[in-house]
Amino acid sequence: MATDTHIIDSTYFINEILIPGTENPNSGVCQLLCSIIDIYEEKYLTGIFGYAFYRYVIDTIAATAPDNVPQELIDLIDGVDYYDDQGCLTKWQGLRKHTAQFCYYWFYRTEMTQTTNYGQLIPKTENGAIVAASWKMSDAFNKSQAGARDCIDFLNANAANYPQWQSCGDGSDWFIRNLPPPSPDCGGDYMNVFGL
Repeated sequence: MATDTHIIDSTYFINEILIPGTENPNSGVCQLLCSIIDIYEEKYLTGIFGYAFYRYVIDTIAATAPDNVPQELIDLIDGVDYYDDQGCLTKWQGLRKHTAQFCYYWFYRTEMTQTTNYGQLIPKTENGAIVAASWKMSDAFNKSQAGARDCIDFLNANAANYPQWQSCGDGSDWFIRNLPPPSPDCGGDYMNVFGL
């Protein structure tokens, strides 16, 4: 179920995850991106920490004036320095950055081809050449996946600030279920959907 409250919008797609055409909120690009956010922000966040905590975060933001959002949610969404479970100072980048990377991946996965009655078509490019988007998509997906693991580490290290969150194992179950097993070629790390 999509919600009207989101932690990201089209303004987060800049620099390395730039999506041209999003500066005009009435453009087809911006409308498509908003529909991607409607679907995949929830999928990403519920995949990290489950539906109940996702609803707590979104409902609290929706019911609270921007100046009164609890500090622990600001830290979760925007990032903060914290001490991990081994006492090392660590930077949590925040959910917005990683959610935007996940939505960037799905935006371009959706846009790579167009579905017609005859099958999948690649749009014709004039005055340019089509190059594979897989590297940028893979990079964005990998960063969102690493962000999911970092979020679980952040929540575990700060569990007293988030009593509404219940960790189930390592919490990143959705990502683990959707990845191939660790590859010895990658130093035992999980590969992404591209096998990289």
